[in-house]
Amino acid sequence: MGVSSTNELIELILSDYCSILTAPLHALVSLVIKLAGVWTMLATYWCHQVDGTFPLNIRSTAPIVQLTSEFAGTNEAHAAQRALDTTLMEFQQSSLKAMVKAKEDEEHSLVSELSLTVGLNSQPTT
Repeated sequence: MGVSSTNELIELILSDYCSILTAPLHALVSLVIKLAGVWTMLATYWCHQVDGTFPLNIRSTAPIVQLTSEFAGTNEAHAAQRALDTTLMEFQQSSLKAMVKAKEDEEHSLVSELSLTVGLNSQPTT
C-alpha cells in the first residue's frame, strides 16, 4: 500500500498513536525535504566545478576599463586586462568553492539533525 503524502501516512496509523506520531512525522518529512534540496544544490555545484562553469549568481564578465586609444593597444593595456580577467576567475573559483563548502556544512548539519531525530524516535521505552 503506497501513500503520496504525510497526511495519508498518518491516516494509516492507529488512532491510539496518531496524536503522538503526527508532529514527529511532519518534522521528519520536512527535514528530509530540506536535505534533498541541499543534495540537489550540491550536485549542481559539483557539476559546475567539473565542467569549469559557474552558477548564475557568480557568473559575470571582468570589468572593462576605459583606456585612451594610444594606450589601449599596448602590451601594458593587454596585461592590465588579463589581470582583471584573472582576478575575476580567481574570485569566481573561490566563491564556488566556498558555496560548495557551505552546502556541505549544511548537509552535515541536517544529517546530524536527522540522525538525532530518528535516533530519539526509535529508542525503545522502558
